[in-house]
Amino acid sequence: MLLPESKYVTLGRTAIGDWPYSGFLHSLKVYAGVIQEEEVLQHYQMSKPGKKQQLKSN
Repeated sequence: MLLPESKYVTLGRTAIGDWPYSGFLHSLKVYAGVIQEEEVLQHYQMSKPGKKQQLKSN
């Protein structure tokens, strides 16, 4: 997700501001940069019940 430089972030809307998000977010993670597809899959797999939270670091 690329965002224009701003101190505010709006989740769940289109660029013109319609379709506002209505609901809850659970376990939201924000990264300082782009993460690779493999890292996304690893984070997903580690989020499953019964998995240890031990992720590789680059």
